[in-house]
Amino acid sequence: MNKVNKNKKSIKVKEIAEFYSYWSNYPRYYNFLSCFFGYHEYLKRKAIKMLDIKDNNIILDIGCGPGSSFKLFKKYGEGVQIIGVDCSSGMIEKSSKRKVDKVKLICGDIANMKLLRVNKAVSIKSFSAILEHEKALDNVYNSLLKGGKLVIFDMVPNKFMKFLRYGKSYQEKDLVKVIKRKFKKVKILKYPLGVFIAVIDR
Repeated sequence: MNKVNKNKKSIKVKEIAEFYSYWSNYPRYYNFLSCFFGYHEYLKRKAIKMLDIKDNNIILDIGCGPGSSFKLFKKYGEGVQIIGVDCSSGMIEKSSKRKVDKVKLICGDIANMKLLRVNKAVSIKSFSAILEHEKALDNVYNSLLKGGKLVIFDMVPNKFMKFLRYGKSYQEKDLVKVIKRKFKKVKILKYPLGVFIAVIDR
């Protein structure tokens, strides 16, 4: 029975990876659909600022996509190291072309990999597409060093997000409820269109 479940899970993760690898071939259209007419970029910058990045911090970028946040991380601290993780080989390939130093890229399922210890972790609309989101949350939280911080910018389930995201995975979860249940040191800010930013301290 366990073997069957594992196979089903691996197929779903592969489907999600293929979905985003497809979009990696159309970066301009992907960015247009994701930008919310500037709303996304504004909140992304707000979320990254909430990380409170310090010099020489190690930052985990969960679902790094094409690496569009890398330069923003560098803006807030000298000597910042970035670990970008994405299940899509296409997105990892795109992010590898970014001219940013001290970046390590890993293609894989963040729920089922051993992570290095980091100071900060951020997810920009990525947890909504992670199949085993609770396991991934635990894995990322446990990778944080003492005094570390996890910031999640995402959306609660709605029809608009289903259009933008891989719906088979997205509609299975309400991240706000999960985050409130799992963590004590958490602050959640809510915005229009079901958008939220969660700040979780270690």
